[in-house]
Amino acid sequence: MIQSLMEDRFQLKAHREIRDLPVFDLVVGRGGSKLKLSADQTPIVRNEPELVSCEPPPPRSSTGAVLPRGGVRLIAMPGPSSFTLTLTANAMPLSSLIALLQAYAGRPIIDKTDLKGLFDITLQFSLETTRTEADSTTGQAIPIPALDPSGPSVFTAIQEQIGLRLEPTTGPIDVLVVDSVQKPSEN
Repeated sequence: MIQSLMEDRFQLKAHREIRDLPVFDLVVGRGGSKLKLSADQTPIVRNEPELVSCEPPPPRSSTGAVLPRGGVRLIAMPGPSSFTLTLTANAMPLSSLIALLQAYAGRPIIDKTDLKGLFDITLQFSLETTRTEADSTTGQAIPIPALDPSGPSVFTAIQEQIGLRLEPTTGPIDVLVVDSVQKPSEN
């Protein structure tokens, strides 16, 4: 529906193609994987939520809400120049971890680990906050790097904490190529 609206209103012409673009290959590190298989490896089935439940809620952990099988908790703690992120997952497939990490890695991640199963994962890393300062000659904003990040980068954390590595390379990525677009038509 949105595509037809864009085609009608903006005379959008586009096509999809495969291009070799920068990616990361996720591989097992030199010392082997440190991922812990979840005790329950049965597939997680997502059912429709129950509207009424007579069951008492499960007990809460010391960190707050219960983390169900297949659940993920991401806690961000702000610091002076960075955020410390703690990702905790219960019975998570590696494909879901990869989908989460792509946002922090800055490019697509391709799984080359050949690891199968559901994993209990804890990963803690820091993200620098973007600070800017006006250039004295041009007045334009220039980025200032963090002086003291409070923890490891996502790349270091993946390697040290779960025994995997992100290797930069190029790979085939499906992209949308805009051939032409016009100013919108009147209503």
